[in-house]
Amino acid sequence: MNSKDGIHGSVSAAIVDWAGGVAIASYDLRETTGASIDIHISYLSSCKVGEEIEIQGRVDRVGGSIAFTTVSLFKVVDGQCTDKIISRGSHTKYVKVP
Repeated sequence: MNSKDGIHGSVSAAIVDWAGGVAIASYDLRETTGASIDIHISYLSSCKVGEEIEIQGRVDRVGGSIAFTTVSLFKVVDGQCTDKIISRGSHTKYVKVP
């Protein structure tokens, strides 16, 4: 948590890193998801301890060497995902397997 009792930016970044890798692995069932080249996070809102979030990871493109993903964190209210975005990140990974 940050000093305002909201989700810390580093937690959002770690989730974007993790979910981007999971999205790549799910894309073609590969065992390794490569090394991060770039992660960009936009912080649009926050959430507090005990609030539920939904994480949506999407593969934008997987090429021979590079993969691109987008990950969004949304607030969940009364069990339903809302359109209120907490953070959104783009994640680029080097995925070429020797």
